[in-house]
Amino acid sequence: TTSTSTTTSTTTTAPSTSSTPSSTTPSGTDETISPDGFWEVRVGETVADNEARIGGPFDDLGGDPGSCLVLQLPEVGGVYFLATSPNAEPVNDPSNLVIGRVSTEEPGWPTDTGIEVGMSVAEAESILGDTIVERNPHTYIDGGEYLIVGEPEDRYVYETDGSEIVAIHAGREPTVRAIEACS
Repeated sequence: TTSTSTTTSTTTTAPSTSSTPSSTTPSGTDETISPDGFWEVRVGETVADNEARIGGPFDDLGGDPGSCLVLQLPEVGGVYFLATSPNAEPVNDPSNLVIGRVSTEEPGWPTDTGIEVGMSVAEAESILGDTIVERNPHTYIDGGEYLIVGEPEDRYVYETDGSEIVAIHAGREPTVRAIEACS
């Protein structure tokens, strides 16, 4: 389902990725999802800068090369990135897009506070406490919510189905709340 809604909610359907982590990130690296990024991928930096750091290209999972791409690390399934135009103007070279969000809909990829997909909403709420700054009804899941945590430049969006966490997005506004990823 496609929506033309503004950035008030996030995607509920991840692009096609491996259903389980295909491998782990290299030993000794950060395997948590945070608004700063995941592993060696940094939110707020260009695709080119990130590819130089990780030593190769991302897998392109779709989108528009001039304005928004869904990307994945070749060796890691279940985690994906949204790269968007830095000034809402199309770019000529997709390597100039900026990573604005890291997301997962798979268990096994926790945030720095230990929250992961599949955790009960009650447990997540007990961890998050009063750091939840906003609660919005889910666009597609009856009884589900978006739990918004943190400042615009340091934000988490937890999608719930009313009983458990079904997706996690971390990054910067407005990309962290992009509906339908790049659709």
